[in-house]
Amino acid sequence: MPFSECHITIATTNAHKLAELRASFAVLAAEDALLQVASLSPAESMPDVDESGADFAENALLKAKAVPPNQPDGWILAEDTGFEVEALAGLYGLNPFPGLHSNRWLTNARRAEILDEPLYQELGAQIPVSQPDRNRAILTLMAKHSHRDAAFVTAMVLWHPASQRLIQAQAKWPLTVIASDNLPRGQAGFGYDPICIPKQLPGNQPAYAHKTVAELPPAVKHVYSHRAQALQQVLAQLKALSV
Repeated sequence: MPFSECHITIATTNAHKLAELRASFAVLAAEDALLQVASLSPAESMPDVDESGADFAENALLKAKAVPPNQPDGWILAEDTGFEVEALAGLYGLNPFPGLHSNRWLTNARRAEILDEPLYQELGAQIPVSQPDRNRAILTLMAKHSHRDAAFVTAMVLWHPASQRLIQAQAKWPLTVIASDNLPRGQAGFGYDPICIPKQLPGNQPAYAHKTVAELPPAVKHVYSHRAQALQQVLAQLKALSV
């Protein structure tokens, strides 16, 4: 299939991920005229997917296979992303930690234990666990650790239902968890972005030194993030198949 006829459906209901993927695609398209003729659109519907895969790649494929393409003979783009903190590996039996369980490792009981706040101890189950809770819990757990290396990891797949063809990629963004006595910083990101600083951006850009991912300009994140790197890899493979 010529690349100019490729249509890609994004399999996600996460508005933040959708926005990042579309923005990263736009950056790549601005640099590559061939990409400008491909089309990219969100899935018209996304069922609940039991993310029971053994790793990020398996979960991404489960998502891709759960969504029909928006156009006949189209591709499905899906990804699964996690946060990994080296010093906490093995905690609660999770290695890497929190890894595949990045969105669900913090239960009500663990939150009450880690954050030690009367409100959570008294009303625990009545207050849903939030992402700010997860961020504060990570900082609390890291208080006694000087080794603060971490990473965002993304596995991404392009799945072509008609031909059963599969393209896969994985990317990692090395990070440092901010000091435990600091507060999460930044409004531009989501997830664990407010507690993570990129270990290095290309060119050692001094303007962004010590900035959390949530403090980076979106234009920077959309080029250098784990998700942007994975997208670049799968599109390069798709182009190679389509020439």
